[in-house]
Amino acid sequence: MIRIYFNQHELIICHPNEPIFREPNGVVWFNEDSSQLPTIPEFFEQHPNIPRLIIPSNQPESTLKEIAILHKEIHAAGGLVQNQQGNYLFIIRLQRWDLPKGKQEI
Repeated sequence: MIRIYFNQHELIICHPNEPIFREPNGVVWFNEDSSQLPTIPEFFEQHPNIPRLIIPSNQPESTLKEIAILHKEIHAAGGLVQNQQGNYLFIIRLQRWDLPKGKQEI
């Protein structure tokens, strides 16, 4: 199973027999036409209340490559930051509490 995150949305690419298909908070993308894969970000923009899109694929890695070739790869990281007093650092991002993270400078 492969998970990709678009802001607050999750894209899951997995074999059709995986139990994630019984997940109640997701929409399954049954579309054999891979030319529609570029429209996934727009799908999330048009349907902000759908948290998860599941793409069944007999070859998840190949499907990932089809999606990845259309987008720029960004190296990023995040982590849990604790000071000497034992306090943790959280930030508010997009009206939600989040852990600090950043992108690698190229």
